[in-house]
Amino acid sequence: MKIVYSVILILLFYGCESSSNSITGVYTTKNTKNTVDSLILERDGVYKRILRRKANNTLIFKHKGVWVYDGDRINLSDFLIDKDQIYKIRKSDSYFDDVLMTASLPVKTEDKEIIIAIDHKLNHFYIK
Repeated sequence: MKIVYSVILILLFYGCESSSNSITGVYTTKNTKNTVDSLILERDGVYKRILRRKANNTLIFKHKGVWVYDGDRINLSDFLIDKDQIYKIRKSDSYFDDVLMTASLPVKTEDKEIIIAIDHKLNHFYIK
């Protein structure tokens, strides 16, 4: 009986691990006019975020945080919510520390592409 429970636990753990690993990779935003927003989900649970101005490719924001995937949502710690307006900001890096928050974003698969929704009203999303 202990063997059966052990096998079930291993299968459950393996299933969770593979679903988290399936969303790792590089995502870029779609439907933004002013910024290029890249999100890199690494296997170790760390994410990197890079925001650049489309007009001249200058760096606006670069950051690392922690991510957790629960099957239909991704939780990102210390995440900067941007509605494609950050390109206007010319603040110091410490400005961004005050506006970082935990974000829980829906994840779905469409036509073999993984999509992370940022803002449904603006139709902004990350796509892998």
